[in-house]
Amino acid sequence: MPEKKKIRWWSVSAILILPFVLIFIPLYRSVRYEVNWRAAFSMVAVFEVVMFLAEHYSLSRGHWIYNDSRIWGVKIWGVPIEEPLIYYLFPPLFVVTLLHALRKGLQTKAGIR
Repeated sequence: MPEKKKIRWWSVSAILILPFVLIFIPLYRSVRYEVNWRAAFSMVAVFEVVMFLAEHYSLSRGHWIYNDSRIWGVKIWGVPIEEPLIYYLFPPLFVVTLLHALRKGLQTKAGIR
């Protein structure tokens, strides 16, 4: 019987975030001077800390597991590096820019600005 070849899977995290990045670029360009970036990054920092601790707790209790062949490989305190970089950093900034763009668009449509 032939030996099965071990397949090394790759993380699709970068591909999953690609559509959001493509949407984020024009949103950022339209509201980059209206967003309080200091407040936005402070919000992200708090979100990162809380979610990182929650993720570590879930991993330590066995509530959540990662397949080592499906992550980038680097871990911080047991949490894969793509979690804080992609999922905890980007979505809050995306939401902030999206809400500012919607507000700007609605104000423009209403003739407020």
